[in-house]
Amino acid sequence: MRGKEKVNVEFLMMCIVHNIGKIEGFAKRKGENLKEILKNWIKGDNLFRVAIKNVVIGA
Repeated sequence: MRGKEKVNVEFLMMCIVHNIGKIEGFAKRKGENLKEILKNWIKGDNLFRVAIKNVVIGA
């Protein structure tokens, strides 16, 4: 049986992979290259920006 800490780490890794997949889909729709986006992000360049829209939940 695995410990709770290892289960938490595995869950966080799955979340990261899921979110990278979402970013990749967004980048493809915008005509961007995910590899370049991540490389620039690691270097600290903020060339990739996401517009945030106002959303009403439960209205």
